[in-house]
Amino acid sequence: MGGSCVGKTTVSRRLAETLGVPHIELDALHHDSGWQEAPAEVLQSRASAALDAVFPSSETGAIFPELLAEGLKPHKVKQVFIAGALDPDVFVDISRTLGAKVRALKAHRSQVGKGEWVEQLLTAWALRDGKRGGLRHAEAFKRMVLG
Repeated sequence: MGGSCVGKTTVSRRLAETLGVPHIELDALHHDSGWQEAPAEVLQSRASAALDAVFPSSETGAIFPELLAEGLKPHKVKQVFIAGALDPDVFVDISRTLGAKVRALKAHRSQVGKGEWVEQLLTAWALRDGKRGGLRHAEAFKRMVLG
């Protein structure tokens, strides 16, 4: 899970297609209609449901026999980083990449139109999370260590 325009959808669609498993649209967890950020409680509930669907399934071979047949062995997910959590505990400095993130999101015209608002919004989020993490600009995550 991660912030907007970091490539989650592209990578996860390709991976799901390759593995023959369902694709979970992470932006649909993070946003409500109109690209509005979901309330923290709603996001937390959605993220919890998504994690329940994955863990411990990834380490249980009997759930995906077709993957075993392809030589893909079960694996143990050790940690997950969730963006948008109420109490983030990991902050990643994005000061050098914030401009690229803004340009990349603006390129998604089907989602953001002309994107006049993109730079202001992403910068505000990066400043907010940076302040929380002692950095200028940051992405904030809740790190979950899975048993």
